[in-house]
Amino acid sequence: MYSIKKERYYFYEFETFNFELKRIFSNYNELIYFLAYAQVDKLQISRKEKIYHNKYLDEINLTLNDLKCFLTYKNEYVSYIRPFLFLDENNSIIDVRNFYEDIIYVRNQIDEKRKKYDKRRPLPEGYIFRKTPIPYTGKNRSGWTRDVKYGHIIKDLKNPENKDYVKKNRYRDLLEPYCDLPYKRTTKSWKEQCKKRHQWQKHEK
Repeated sequence: MYSIKKERYYFYEFETFNFELKRIFSNYNELIYFLAYAQVDKLQISRKEKIYHNKYLDEINLTLNDLKCFLTYKNEYVSYIRPFLFLDENNSIIDVRNFYEDIIYVRNQIDEKRKKYDKRRPLPEGYIFRKTPIPYTGKNRSGWTRDVKYGHIIKDLKNPENKDYVKKNRYRDLLEPYCDLPYKRTTKSWKEQCKKRHQWQKHEK
């Protein structure tokens, strides 16, 4: 566990022509929690450049005039001043990327707390047992496509005991299983049945 420092920190953001004060942190702990909530993924190195997956760390300004330059897909040259600036109580610029290990530590703590179910939380209004979705059990999923479990859906449709207790929007626009079920190869080779091509990889049909 990191040690909590009591000095103040200041967060500035560049807007139009100047850096404007956005937030004051009374101690090191507040600063780390602020940065941890912005952490999306772990550090990666791509093309000899460190990518922290944290907008404050990736867009930090260390000289008041740090420029980020890149070419767009149209081969247009673009540059702008990196917008995020952090100062300590002596008005010295600090590099919060040096706190990355503490940020990841707190981020993992936040994720673990979110996974745990707290019985003390009250049930939301309108919740009906076996009629509405179970609260506090949902997951945030991102992606361009859905992974629809056709076999499970068809079984629920045909089971008179289950069809009254499941979400109706799951069956919306569902075609006949003969038309909508994914094609499966007849070969028994695991290389043909799965997307992965090595046995040590996780198989996904």
